[in-house]
Amino acid sequence: MPTISMCPNQPEAYRSILLGAGDAAYIQLPDGSAAVIQFTAFGESAAEYRWRFRASPKEPTIAGTGRVFEDYFRVPLGGDRVWLIQKGSLEDLVVKADRVRVEWSSRGQRAGWLYYCSNLAVLETFDASLFAAKL
Repeated sequence: MPTISMCPNQPEAYRSILLGAGDAAYIQLPDGSAAVIQFTAFGESAAEYRWRFRASPKEPTIAGTGRVFEDYFRVPLGGDRVWLIQKGSLEDLVVKADRVRVEWSSRGQRAGWLYYCSNLAVLETFDASLFAAKL
């Protein structure tokens, strides 16, 4: 299943949002399916999350948890420049909520970025206290 993070030939549609532990994201796909994602813990270049997904308003909601992490070889290029080479799979950087897949990167031990293409999904943030009620 492809991610909603790919915007080939449409760089103007590429977006990112920053989510901390008190935030959650609602993601609506064009087919009517939707997911909510909340990061529950952050570590050094890693995050744990929980998710809820509903294929349509008439379908039941399913839920799960996941973990994403960054793991790179760092090759010094001189000065402040560093070349990063992914050690593991690119899947390590993908938040998965059933059919919803969105790329992630770390912003330290308190937040992370989600990257999406605005013509593939509508994404909005909300307070994590509403996680259970959002779908």
